[in-house]
Amino acid sequence: MTRSPEAPARCLTIPANRRRASLSFRCQAASPADAPDGGSPALQVQVLSRSGALLATLPVATRDDGGSGREHRTINLDDFIGCTVTLRFLRHGAPSSPPALHVEDLTLTVQ
Repeated sequence: MTRSPEAPARCLTIPANRRRASLSFRCQAASPADAPDGGSPALQVQVLSRSGALLATLPVATRDDGGSGREHRTINLDDFIGCTVTLRFLRHGAPSSPPALHVEDLTLTVQ
């Protein structure tokens, strides 16, 4: 379990010769009261090349999950089929509270 403004980066290779690629995961960010607008905290996934260059920043929609604090999310990785990339998960909240992020159960699905 990792709790920090940034969960540990995950490196993965998305196989070539596929049509679709997605990553599903569960995440837990701080409470909605910590978000800048009073809504859910902003969650982003940065996609980095092997050399560490930023390829894309993918926003991840967050929503209330009924109080468990964990949310299941899926992001589209079609643009990175055939590549080895590093994913960095970031949570942005109110400056007055330290951001916390927990990411688990990562599953890469390719078709």
